[in-house]
Amino acid sequence: MNRLASVSSKPTLKEFAQGAAQDALQPIANFIAPTVPVPTLNGRFKIYTEKNRFRIPRTLRAMGGRATELRFEVTDGAYNCEPHALDYPIDNLERLEQDALEDALKEGAVAIAEVAALAHEKKVIDLALEAAGAGTDKTWNDSADPIADVDDAILERP
Repeated sequence: MNRLASVSSKPTLKEFAQGAAQDALQPIANFIAPTVPVPTLNGRFKIYTEKNRFRIPRTLRAMGGRATELRFEVTDGAYNCEPHALDYPIDNLERLEQDALEDALKEGAVAIAEVAALAHEKKVIDLALEAAGAGTDKTWNDSADPIADVDDAILERP
């Protein structure tokens, strides 16, 4: 096994990289479009509206009477989690001592986590601004819901 593989497979280095990624999360992107864990890269999800939102059903019935049937009258949406990646080159890797190599890998983990978080933040904010538009086609009064406008525009994107 080569030196890089033995150092990069250390549990402490993996934990450090995971911590760096969590520390780099940006609050605005998480507020506008929170990360949701999904089981696969491609899948489907349910889209609820005010008309067909989930309601807790009545479960009480007469003895021998008919039970309340669970129904989901919603439409399906699709998601596609496209992979993203960054590379952090380390010069003179072969010449670095063990501690210097670990430090260089940690530095790379922090840099990658921060740049990836900024890229995500920018994409989310750009989509929100695009969804809001110039505001000229919206009615701004007491019943206006700009968050719903942004949500709707984001969900309409392919």
